[in-house]
Amino acid sequence: MNQIIEKDELINLLPHKDKMFLLTRVNSYDIEKNIIEAQFEISSDCIFYNQQNDGIPSWVSFELMAQGVSALTGISDKIKNRPPQAGCILSVMNYSSTLPFIKCGTTVNINAEEDFADYESHVYKYRCIVSDFADKSIIAESEITVMKVKDMESLF
Repeated sequence: MNQIIEKDELINLLPHKDKMFLLTRVNSYDIEKNIIEAQFEISSDCIFYNQQNDGIPSWVSFELMAQGVSALTGISDKIKNRPPQAGCILSVMNYSSTLPFIKCGTTVNINAEEDFADYESHVYKYRCIVSDFADKSIIAESEITVMKVKDMESLF
């Protein structure tokens, strides 16, 4: 596991920009084991904020998982001196959530761990969990399959 990466540095490692960039920091990562723990602090500035419920819908946790995986890829690419790789989500399986909204002021942990890799086809599967930082309760979990590509235009 390695050191914390704050938002100002992290934003340069992901394709997500402006309000679509949701991660606050990376707490730890291991590019050999392909695991990452990131955080997001829910605020009313979030693009998905719902004033009526004073929070974000829990389904946004899927995007948090995807950005956690993207952060791991970006960190790995930087360390290995590779050009950044884009990723396409191929599937989301076994998604479950324990609540409808995540309240404003909550800090969530995003954990992603690679559990399958096909290096020839560039397809990877990750087990992901979003949990409440304060009480460690699980908010959502899923398996995400992605395909890494040199650039998005190569897909079309």
